[in-house]
Amino acid sequence: MVEFALVLPVLMLVLFACLRIGLAYFSYEQVGSAANAAARAAAVNRSGDPTGAARAAAKSISPTLGLSDSQIAVAYASTASPAGSTWSYPGNITVTVTYPLSFGLFGWLEQTVDLQASATKRLER
Repeated sequence: MVEFALVLPVLMLVLFACLRIGLAYFSYEQVGSAANAAARAAAVNRSGDPTGAARAAAKSISPTLGLSDSQIAVAYASTASPAGSTWSYPGNITVTVTYPLSFGLFGWLEQTVDLQASATKRLER
Protein backbone atom coordinates (compact mmCIF):
# COMPACT_ATOMS: atom_id res chain seq x y z
CA MET A 1 0.00 0.00 0.00
CA VAL A 2 2.83 2.38 0.78
CA GLU A 3 4.43 1.77 -2.60
CA PHE A 4 1.10 2.30 -4.31
CA ALA A 5 0.59 5.56 -2.42
CA LEU A 6 4.02 6.75 -3.54
CA VAL A 7 3.60 5.74 -7.19
CA LEU A 8 -0.04 6.83 -7.65
CA PRO A 9 0.65 10.60 -7.98
CA VAL A 10 3.30 9.95 -10.63
CA LEU A 11 0.99 7.60 -12.54
CA MET A 12 -1.84 10.13 -12.40
CA LEU A 13 0.48 12.87 -13.65
CA VAL A 14 1.60 10.70 -16.58
CA LEU A 15 -2.00 9.77 -17.39
CA PHE A 16 -3.09 13.41 -17.24
CA ALA A 17 -0.16 14.44 -19.49
CA CYS A 18 -1.07 11.75 -22.05
CA LEU A 19 -4.67 12.95 -22.13
CA ARG A 20 -3.66 16.59 -22.57
CA ILE A 21 -1.24 15.74 -25.36
CA GLY A 22 -3.97 13.72 -27.08
CA LEU A 23 -6.39 16.64 -26.82
CA ALA A 24 -3.73 19.01 -28.15
CA TYR A 25 -3.13 16.73 -31.14
CA PHE A 26 -6.87 16.53 -31.76
CA SER A 27 -7.08 20.34 -31.69
CA TYR A 28 -4.17 20.60 -34.11
CA GLU A 29 -5.88 18.19 -36.51
CA GLN A 30 -9.07 20.25 -36.27
CA VAL A 31 -7.13 23.44 -37.07
CA GLY A 32 -5.55 21.74 -40.10
CA SER A 33 -8.91 20.44 -41.30
CA ALA A 34 -10.43 23.90 -40.91
CA ALA A 35 -7.64 25.48 -42.98
CA ASN A 36 -8.00 22.85 -45.70
CA ALA A 37 -11.80 23.17 -45.89
CA ALA A 38 -11.57 26.95 -45.94
CA ALA A 39 -9.03 26.97 -48.77
CA ARG A 40 -11.15 24.54 -50.78
CA ALA A 41 -14.31 26.62 -50.25
CA ALA A 42 -12.53 29.78 -51.37
CA ALA A 43 -11.02 28.05 -54.41
CA VAL A 44 -14.35 26.83 -55.78
CA ASN A 45 -16.52 29.82 -54.80
CA ARG A 46 -17.16 31.74 -58.00
CA SER A 47 -20.39 33.54 -57.27
CA GLY A 48 -19.86 35.30 -53.99
CA ASP A 49 -17.34 36.43 -51.46
CA PRO A 50 -14.55 33.81 -51.36
CA THR A 51 -13.26 35.18 -48.05
CA GLY A 52 -16.67 34.82 -46.45
CA ALA A 53 -17.06 31.31 -47.86
CA ALA A 54 -13.65 30.35 -46.49
CA ARG A 55 -14.45 31.65 -43.02
CA ALA A 56 -17.84 29.93 -42.99
CA ALA A 57 -16.28 26.63 -44.07
CA ALA A 58 -13.56 26.84 -41.40
CA LYS A 59 -16.12 27.53 -38.69
CA SER A 60 -18.45 24.73 -39.82
CA ILE A 61 -15.75 22.05 -40.09
CA SER A 62 -14.63 22.48 -36.48
CA PRO A 63 -17.41 23.90 -34.32
CA THR A 64 -15.71 22.62 -31.14
CA LEU A 65 -12.91 25.15 -31.60
CA GLY A 66 -15.19 28.17 -31.79
CA LEU A 67 -13.05 30.02 -34.34
CA SER A 68 -13.56 33.74 -34.85
CA ASP A 69 -13.03 35.74 -38.05
CA SER A 70 -9.81 37.23 -36.66
CA GLN A 71 -8.30 33.73 -36.34
CA ILE A 72 -8.86 32.94 -40.04
CA ALA A 73 -6.64 34.74 -42.57
CA VAL A 74 -7.39 34.38 -46.29
CA ALA A 75 -4.84 35.53 -48.88
CA TYR A 76 -4.91 35.44 -52.68
CA ALA A 77 -1.82 35.48 -54.91
CA SER A 78 -2.10 35.72 -58.70
CA THR A 79 0.08 33.33 -60.69
CA ALA A 80 -0.62 35.02 -64.03
CA SER A 81 2.07 36.96 -65.82
CA PRO A 82 1.38 39.88 -65.54
CA ALA A 83 -0.52 39.51 -62.29
CA GLY A 84 -4.29 39.43 -62.65
CA SER A 85 -6.91 41.17 -60.61
CA THR A 86 -8.05 39.95 -57.23
CA TRP A 87 -9.69 36.52 -57.27
CA SER A 88 -9.02 35.92 -60.96
CA TYR A 89 -7.79 32.68 -62.49
CA PRO A 90 -4.96 31.58 -62.31
CA GLY A 91 -4.07 32.12 -58.69
CA ASN A 92 -3.51 30.49 -55.32
CA ILE A 93 -5.53 30.88 -52.15
CA THR A 94 -3.79 30.43 -48.83
CA VAL A 95 -5.80 30.14 -45.64
CA THR A 96 -4.09 30.31 -42.26
CA VAL A 97 -5.95 29.36 -39.10
CA THR A 98 -4.54 30.25 -35.69
CA TYR A 99 -5.99 28.83 -32.49
CA PRO A 100 -4.73 29.48 -28.94
CA LEU A 101 -4.51 26.30 -26.87
CA SER A 102 -4.11 26.52 -23.09
CA PHE A 103 -2.19 23.98 -21.06
CA GLY A 104 -2.20 23.80 -17.32
CA LEU A 105 -1.88 21.45 -14.41
CA PHE A 106 -4.99 21.78 -12.27
CA GLY A 107 -4.91 25.57 -12.61
CA TRP A 108 -1.16 25.88 -12.12
CA LEU A 109 1.56 26.50 -14.67
CA GLU A 110 -0.82 27.86 -17.30
CA GLN A 111 0.76 28.02 -20.75
CA THR A 112 -0.83 29.15 -24.01
CA VAL A 113 0.41 27.76 -27.32
CA ASP A 114 -0.77 29.05 -30.70
CA LEU A 115 -1.64 26.21 -33.03
CA GLN A 116 -1.34 27.32 -36.64
CA ALA A 117 -2.05 25.54 -39.91
CA SER A 118 -2.04 26.76 -43.50
CA ALA A 119 -3.50 25.31 -46.66
CA THR A 120 -2.95 26.48 -50.22
CA LYS A 121 -5.25 25.60 -53.11
CA ARG A 122 -5.24 26.58 -56.77
CA LEU A 123 -8.14 28.80 -57.80
CA GLU A 124 -10.49 26.81 -59.99
CA ARG A 125 -12.22 28.07 -63.08
